[in-house]
Amino acid sequence: MSTYLIRRLIFIWIYGGSYHSEINPHRKCIASIFSSISNIRQKREFFLESLCVLERGGKFRVGVPDTEWPILAYANGDSSYFTLARDKWHPGWCDTRMHNINFHFRQGAEHKYAYDYETMEKVLAAAGFSSIVRTDFDPTVDSEARRTGTLYVEARKPD
Repeated sequence: MSTYLIRRLIFIWIYGGSYHSEINPHRKCIASIFSSISNIRQKREFFLESLCVLERGGKFRVGVPDTEWPILAYANGDSSYFTLARDKWHPGWCDTRMHNINFHFRQGAEHKYAYDYETMEKVLAAAGFSSIVRTDFDPTVDSEARRTGTLYVEARKPD
């Protein structure tokens, strides 16, 4: 994505790697990402450019599939994630826990990377963000369809 394009975005929605924007002048939150950055091939450049367009102290909010949840469920023998995933998100052929893990990671070929909070925090810090925190679903900005199973993280551009 070009720096010119990202400089014009205030709110960013990513669906299948394409970008759609809506300007919302009433929010200091300048970059907010819904759906999945796991679809973007050049993540480092995306985070650097996102930081660049934020005003000092501006907030960056990201929601990605929460990969820690299925991995912990797998390791602990907890079937609740897998039952929900089969009912809500995954195709019928995902009939084993490992099929579900593989589908979660890749969703066909759409996902390029999987995140947990530790990884997202490190990636954002490496791009120059500060005040990085795991946060909850916010119905004023987040998609209700993605409430369950999403890792929400907020960060700020340093003052």
